[in-house]
Amino acid sequence: MELTKIKAFIVENDSYVLKSLNKGIGSKSIFQLMKNITHLGDGSTAVLYCIIALMIQKNYSLNIGNLLILSISISQIIVHSMKRFVNRKRPYVNQELILFETKPSCEYSFPSGHTACAMTVALSFSFYFPIYALIFFSLASLISLSRVVLGYHYPTDLIIGALISFICHYMSLLYLGLI
Repeated sequence: MELTKIKAFIVENDSYVLKSLNKGIGSKSIFQLMKNITHLGDGSTAVLYCIIALMIQKNYSLNIGNLLILSISISQIIVHSMKRFVNRKRPYVNQELILFETKPSCEYSFPSGHTACAMTVALSFSFYFPIYALIFFSLASLISLSRVVLGYHYPTDLIIGALISFICHYMSLLYLGLI
């Protein structure tokens, strides 16, 4: 496949999945749930996760606070730099009939900062508490999914946001000498 066909395929399917999830939910209670869950991936909540991780670090001699702070910091710098470089408008701007309620503070969607944050938290906590990994990743996935359901992101925004978190987490583990 040539590059233009691949790009067209991705864009078409990105829009299809977005519209299916955004309009397919249909239930006001699920939409409200997604509005509440989405905030678990924002910057102010990330500060709370870091404080919790630092308290765990102090009480249990684990390096989780340093790992989380480093991973989130690097991932968010990359995410917000990419947003300004790529300048991909949010779906409710580019797509017709996308359901959304409130405009986010940043007008660009690629990549998803909420996804990068949620996945970074899941990775850091799962590294130290692997028995709870399914819970951490389920919540992070739900936070990511909420971004598409609410019309703020395309699915590829989520994929790249998650990929950034995995790379930053791994780099942080290496830097801190944890692997």
